[in-house]
Amino acid sequence: MQNYILDLTSENFQEILLQGKYSQPIVIDFWSERAPENQVSARLLNIAQSLNGEIILARLNCDRHPELVQQFGIKTLPTVAIFKDGKPVDSFVGEQEEAAIREIISRHLPKQEQVLLQQAQMLLMDSKFAEAVPLIGQAYELAPDNTDIKIAYAQALLGSHQVEAAEALLDTFAEAEQQSHQYQTLRSHLDTAKKSAETPEIVALTAAHQANPDDLQITYDLAIQLQIANKHNDAMALLYKILTTEYDFLEGGARKVYLELLSVMTDAAVVADYRRKLYTLMY
Repeated sequence: MQNYILDLTSENFQEILLQGKYSQPIVIDFWSERAPENQVSARLLNIAQSLNGEIILARLNCDRHPELVQQFGIKTLPTVAIFKDGKPVDSFVGEQEEAAIREIISRHLPKQEQVLLQQAQMLLMDSKFAEAVPLIGQAYELAPDNTDIKIAYAQALLGSHQVEAAEALLDTFAEAEQQSHQYQTLRSHLDTAKKSAETPEIVALTAAHQANPDDLQITYDLAIQLQIANKHNDAMALLYKILTTEYDFLEGGARKVYLELLSVMTDAAVVADYRRKLYTLMY
């Protein structure tokens, strides 16, 4: 039997229900050997197996544990009760179709964005920032106004040296959100990252580019240095300028870097815009 499907007994019900052994919702199936036509138990088993550990299915044999039946006040079978954090949160009595049972249980499952956030936070704790970015990015798409998700996303972006994307995200925080200590800390880290990204090469090439804005080689060299510093948006703007002037500059070398940057940038809207611009130049 899977470890998320168990028998509830007089000996273990306090440990399982009241002492916080499980963080998942606990679905109690009150059943009897004298009611073989009961389809709810089979449907619950199927649901528990499909959810693969998102719930704990605790099956209570009412014939063997009448004291628990009395304690729970069970009058009719089948009866199903749902516990969370040691407290009853839902129940139903009588036969239910599987879809209806799934809907009832789903009310007490964590939302998908919360699952993704928890997975990403575990990676962040291990400083696996690059691995956390796609997970927390999915969570952000599902719940773009969730402050906890935005904080974690900014942490992942900064940790993976995606400074521009982190800054763009932090700029979306509402005024009330900006008062938090976490936001202020992230802003401080962002400022530090931006200063460290201003390498002597970037400073010198920026000055040269300002003096000679039409020099494609200087523009390209600056774009490469910006790419190395993970200032992808700035690099893309320069590369696009080069391609609009000379599409095959450096025998297609500028275009190759342009495509490489598209593959690593995380802002889907920006990527789509630069892909559209490239297609326009091609055709």
